[in-house]
Amino acid sequence: MREFWTRETYEYVRWDNAGDTHDPLLKVQWRLKIKEPFPEQ
Repeated sequence: MREFWTRETYEYVRWDNAGDTHDPLLKVQWRLKIKEPFPEQ
């Protein structure tokens, strides 16, 4: 389990519409991307 926690098993992915000049409202979304699922045991 210690070995599992020391690896990068997840990352946060950011999405926004900052490049859209027609939308006056900035929308930002963060998503958790799991690279490796938790071990069953």
